[in-house]
Amino acid sequence: MMNINMNSNEAATTETLINYLYGQNTDFTHQLVLKTNIPLPLYRERNFKFTLLLTDKNGNLVENANRIPLTIGIYNSESVPKFIDTNTAGNKILKGFIEKDLINGSVTFDKIQIKEVTSHFRNGWIFFAVYPKVSNNANNNMLISSKENFVPTQKIRPFILEKVVVKAKKAKEKDADEFENVFQDDDTDRQETISEVATQQ
Repeated sequence: MMNINMNSNEAATTETLINYLYGQNTDFTHQLVLKTNIPLPLYRERNFKFTLLLTDKNGNLVENANRIPLTIGIYNSESVPKFIDTNTAGNKILKGFIEKDLINGSVTFDKIQIKEVTSHFRNGWIFFAVYPKVSNNANNNMLISSKENFVPTQKIRPFILEKVVVKAKKAKEKDADEFENVFQDDDTDRQETISEVATQQ
């Protein structure tokens, strides 16, 4: 990673974040692109899903032969972007399986949640990024014997969505969640009572 000299009042751009993560001399031969749109704005603690595809620079689909682990990361929009790991309560800001393998040029992330509103961060928005994890395995766990479609992880341009806004849940959703939690608690109590009666018999 590198330091970027910019006016502290300026908001970062996608290129700023890429330069911060990879340096200025990038030579990407492949890229991660959305197959399904992410509905914006997002809402705090509401599940969403999305699918990414691997393509070459011309947009042609590429089915990678090697296992490529991907991970989700969130960064603020300050002039030097900072990785956000926790929310204001000190808990993990992301919920769900945020690490998945890119297999045969496709990956789907299900039931992802962001557990903070972006109004707490500078400019009121964040970067939502998905990028390959660094691997020390030179072969990246080949899925097949042929290396014809071996794609080096460092050659993959990450997927970065900028100006992502996360809002608080709507009142109706909060009420529905509370009702569901109460229902689940009642059901648990009922099951415990049944178990006690069965034991006594």
